[in-house]
Amino acid sequence: MRIAARHGVTVPVNARLVALIHEAEQARRTWSAQALLAELHGVQVPTAA
Repeated sequence: MRIAARHGVTVPVNARLVALIHEAEQARRTWSAQALLAELHGVQVPTAA
């Protein structure tokens, strides 16, 4: 994500995945594979201009 930021690129799926990992590391949440996929599908991804 830092490399993307240096190049002015957003990486919303990666950002959400990192946030979910941090939540899991803090034992606040666990997910099934389907629930994790649903979380990532909910991320708004910008389209190319």
